[in-house]
Parts: sequence; structure tokens; C-alpha cells
Amino acid sequence: MKNQKAPTRKYPSYKDSGIEWLGEVPAHWEVRRLKDFTESNVSVRIPNQLTENDLIEFVPMTNVNEELGIITNYNFVPLKEVISGYTKFKNGDIIFAKITPCMENGNCAIVSGLKYNIGFGSTEFMIFRSSQRLTKKYLHYFLHNALFRKNAEPFMKGSAGQKRITSLYMTTHCFALPPIPEQIAIANYLDTHTAKIDKKIELLTKKATLYANLKQSLINETVTRGLSVVSTHITRVRAGSEPAPTSQQEPAPTSAATKATLSSKGNTTPKMKDSGIEWIGEIPEHWEVKRVKDLFNERNEKGFPEEIILIASQDRGVVAKASYERNSMTVQKDFHLMKLVKKNDYVISLRSFEGGIEIAHQQGIISAAYTVLYSINNEMTNYYKHLFKSKKFILLLVTLTTGIRDGRNINYQELKRDFLPLPPLHEQAAIADYLDNKTKSIEQIIEKIHLQIEKLKELRKALVNDVVTGKIRVADNG
Repeated sequence: MKNQKAPTRKYPSYKDSGIEWLGEVPAHWEVRRLKDFTESNVSVRIPNQLTENDLIEFVPMTNVNEELGIITNYNFVPLKEVISGYTKFKNGDIIFAKITPCMENGNCAIVSGLKYNIGFGSTEFMIFRSSQRLTKKYLHYFLHNALFRKNAEPFMKGSAGQKRITSLYMTTHCFALPPIPEQIAIANYLDTHTAKIDKKIELLTKKATLYANLKQSLINETVTRGLSVVSTHITRVRAGSEPAPTSQQEPAPTSAATKATLSSKGNTTPKMKDSGIEWIGEIPEHWEVKRVKDLFNERNEKGFPEEIILIASQDRGVVAKASYERNSMTVQKDFHLMKLVKKNDYVISLRSFEGGIEIAHQQGIISAAYTVLYSINNEMTNYYKHLFKSKKFILLLVTLTTGIRDGRNINYQELKRDFLPLPPLHEQAAIADYLDNKTKSIEQIIEKIHLQIEKLKELRKALVNDVVTGKIRVADNG
């Protein structure tokens, strides 16, 4: 990715804004309070033609894209359900989240497209309406500016998790206002240049998704059909729309177990049979299926308060909480009631219905609400590490969830009666080795893509900040 340089033109002269984070601003810009150019938390009249059963646009906090600062979609609800107790706004108003972490994240957007010129939203939105001396697009860019929000954080009031920025802070906060022609030029310039950055981010995001799908597809087929399908699978993927891995991205299997398996089978497709289990489908004829309870036991050992506290993560498995949440403070007591987890155990967490069952990379203790499993046969390999993260298995877990909250329990009493494929040990080892290599190389590619995306996001933030605060000059023609 080529470095995109921001324009370096400066204004003829600058002055001290009197605001620490804002610093110097162009000398001809006016430094005033926000309330001098806006109305906040304004009233909106409900049109007479609306009835209580008419559908009206509603914006929950989750419908605002924090990265782009736009409303992604409207929910349509009967007027009678939102007419009381919610925030009202009209086309052209700017909604700004006041509660943590939405304020810090950038939940801020211009309202548009309302059928009746009235909409409703979360009570955690502040509403700003620009005056004739301030364009709504310039105001939006200023409020959505990451540096402005970062400097507002220390002024939030309330307890942890319920902190809010006050209307007093927002309306009395000073900012630098260019003349209207410059506001328009700035907004047009940022519209054009942020759109280019956003397009690059969109393309990279799609690319990362394709590689993630390739990884999941490879795991799905290999854990239930064996290594003999790999060459067929790769050929099919390359013929489709997914990215074609290079030889560097797909290292050849190197372990003795993998080589032995491929050579003993002549790298040909074995006869398949119906496993008799719907979620598994066909498996090689020489494989078995066994109940979960015949392959794994549940570990319920407690009373180890001195052990390291672990956390189950979908991207890194079961790891030390301190290494995963570097800034977290553990305030939980009764560590002796937490469950012991040994290395290579498996943990069913409240997020397993989304990302599968996680393998433990070290010994420690974990929440007693989780289910901890260990292999009955000590010779079993990491084959099940991949099976438990396959899409097929995750779909099985979804059918066994209990509860309606964000995190859900997996009914292990039901799961342990379900079946798993059981390849011979040497094939388990070969499959695990193969997938370790393949998935690692794909994950490295995805990580590089994500790094590119993060750099572009930082470039976008810097560009917006530098332009709306006058650090760089935008030509009148954009």
C-alpha cells in the first residue's frame, strides 16, 4: 500500500485559539462557543397528519456507524411506541452520543431521509442544529473528529459504565469557525478524500473476509472428510471468487504424520460413508463416530486460588486474563470457587455459540459458569481444536443454547450425547498438523490486511483533524 500524503498548504497567519487541544488556528477564523452557532436538544413538532399507528423512523445507538459517522439504517416502529420518552429530531439535525463508550467511539451522524421530517432515537443522543453561520456538514466533521472526542473524555460525569458528557460542556466548548465558503470547501474536500480512504478500507475488509471464509471452508472439509479432499478443495477455491493462496501462504505439510498419511493413501480420495449424523455428513469409510461423553470428561476441580486467572477468547483460545486484557483490574473474589483448567483442556464459554469451543494454552482457573473438558484418551491430538472451531460444529452449538442474553450457555447435558467424528490417531495428528500450518499462514495474511486497515483509519482521523482545525489549508475548489 502506497503512503498517501496529506496536503501541506498552510494558511497565511495563525493565532492562539486559547484551547489547549486545538492550539493555533487560522487568524481569520472565529473562536466561539458551540452554543453561539447551534441550537441543542431542540423541540420537534409532530405533523398533524400522523396517527399513533403510523410507522416512524427510529434510531437505536447500534444503527450509527461509529467509524464513518453515518446512520446505517432506520428501524420503523408505530408512533405510539416512541412518542413519549425518546429523543426527537428532524432532517439536517446532528445526533451525538453522550454516553460511554459510544461518545468516545464516535456515534455521531447527520439525520436525513425522514419521510415526515421527524424521527426518534435513543435517549442517549444529544441533538445539535446548526445556524445560518454554520453548515451542518462542517459541524458534523468537527463533532466526529477523534481528537475532539478524546479531549472531551476527562469531562464525562457519572460512574463507570454510565459516564456521560454534559450538555453544559458541549454547548460552552469553544471551537474555531471558518467563513461559510471555507466550511463548504472543507466539507467537500473531506467528503472526497475520506471516501477514497473508505473505499480502500472496504476493499481490504472484503479481502480479509474472503481469506477468513477460505480458512473456515478448509477446516470444515478437512475435519470431517480428511486430508484426501485438500487438493480437490484447493482446486475448487481457486476456480471461485475466493483468493488463491500462493505456495508461501500454503506451506506444504512437513510432519512425519502428515507425510505418512498422504503416502499411505496415495493421496487419493477414499471411499466415503454416511456418518448417520446430520451435522457431520459423509466421512471416510474407515472413520468412526463417538459420543462426546465417550471422548471427553468434564473437569470440575476447584480450590486453586493461587493459579493464574484465565479468559476464553475466540481469537486466541484460553489464555491468561492479564495478557489479554492488559488494562483490566480483577476485582472478583472467591477464586477458590473457580474451575481448574489444565493445558490442552477445552472450555465452553458464554460465547461458544458464536466462535466454538476454545483450547487452553496454559494451566489456570476460569469462571465456574464455564464447562471444562479434557480428553479421556491422553493420546488424542489437537484435531479436535480445529473441529470445535469449524462452522459445522458451531451451528450444532447454536441449537443447544439456553438463555436470551448476549452471552448464552451451551446445554452440555445435551451436547455430551451428540456425536463427533473419530479418525485414527495418525490421521488426527496429520490433520491437526496440516491445519495448524494452513490456518497460521492464512491468519498471518489476515493480520497484515488488518494492519493496513488500521493505518488507513488513522490516516482518515488525522486528515479530518488537520483540516477542520486549520492545520492544513484546503483550496476553495476542494
